[in-house]
Amino acid sequence: MLRKKILAAFALALAVVSAASRPARAETAYQKPPQKVLDVLLAPLPPIAVIDPTHHTMLLATMVRYPPIADLAEPMLRLAGSRVIPKTRRLQDESYCNAYELVRLPGGSQRHINSLIAAGRQRADMGRSNRAA
Repeated sequence: MLRKKILAAFALALAVVSAASRPARAETAYQKPPQKVLDVLLAPLPPIAVIDPTHHTMLLATMVRYPPIADLAEPMLRLAGSRVIPKTRRLQDESYCNAYELVRLPGGSQRHINSLIAAGRQRADMGRSNRAA
């Protein structure tokens, strides 16, 4: 009987000491991976190239790898298993492009386009999909 009381007291003391030595969750800082890993994850994606039918101009479109939190927090409708954002009429998890350049193919001169970004996000498949918009 005495032995059980001693073991119970020892187990209780061990639990108190281990709980006291562990830092609280609120005190631990957010941990980031090493800088080399962050550099690989945040590296810009290669652009998507779309050549016009006359082969005189090429459109280079750069996709967004990680959408901002504001985009993910937009109100959405859950319709038939899809998450649709009614404001932009696009799927929530659909990729989009945020940088566009026109390249003249014989000369290679480039021109950055801002009007597509201002007009709204363009679908990442650049019109090659058969889905109705």
